[in-house]
Amino acid sequence: MSLGIFRRTEVSSEFRRYIPRKFRGTPILCFLGISSEIPRYIPRISFSVGMSVRILLFSCSGEIEGIVVFRYELENNKWFRGPSMITPRVMYGSASDGKTVFFAGGIQMDDNGNPIVVRTVEKYNADTKMWTMIYGMHKSRKISSGCFLRGKFYVLSGRDENDKHLICGERYDEATNSWELIPGMLKDINFIMSSQAPPLIAVVDDNLYLLEISLNELRIYDINTNVWKKLGSVPVSANTVFGWGVTFKSMGDRLLVVGTSHS
Repeated sequence: MSLGIFRRTEVSSEFRRYIPRKFRGTPILCFLGISSEIPRYIPRISFSVGMSVRILLFSCSGEIEGIVVFRYELENNKWFRGPSMITPRVMYGSASDGKTVFFAGGIQMDDNGNPIVVRTVEKYNADTKMWTMIYGMHKSRKISSGCFLRGKFYVLSGRDENDKHLICGERYDEATNSWELIPGMLKDINFIMSSQAPPLIAVVDDNLYLLEISLNELRIYDINTNVWKKLGSVPVSANTVFGWGVTFKSMGDRLLVVGTSHS
């Protein structure tokens, strides 16, 4: 296991590599200061989104209740059963902005119990604890990635209803409740196999970064030219696991990447 921290300044851009030993085997929620136990009846397949002092945990209990939402509140150090989504789904693109979190696309079940790829979008407000439907995307997509960049919600790549990789992106302007399609946003990204992870992206200082999985390479997005600039290699082997299990997150003014080391 290797951990790398990247910092970009006007003078230089570099990754510092760390080999963690002290915290090996420590549950990740302990790093977040969360000591309250996750509800025991949450099954193994779950998805989480952090926002401010709360965490939303989505669980696929399948046979019993379908998709279940749990809410963790730091001030109480407790988990609560959350309100269900308006259109329950999995494999969505999501991102949070303050106390609001957006969920775009994904897979939901139709009236006959068949999985369908959707373009619908909804948001959750942590204060009101309510879900709201917003205008849908141009493209139906699953297994995409989401982020907030300069005040707008972006959804990148994913796969369509035919399981083909999408190289376009979309951005949502909440002020106008409208989506703008960004053709070819990931035209220079290699998709090494159909079952690889969604794009590994993170925003630091209003800049969008991407870990190019096939090359283990860090890139930065130019919002004006729709081009990704290469910044160099990362100290993890994301390509060997097709991006799954690799952590790529913003941490203040730095990027954090955790994954299998090259050696």
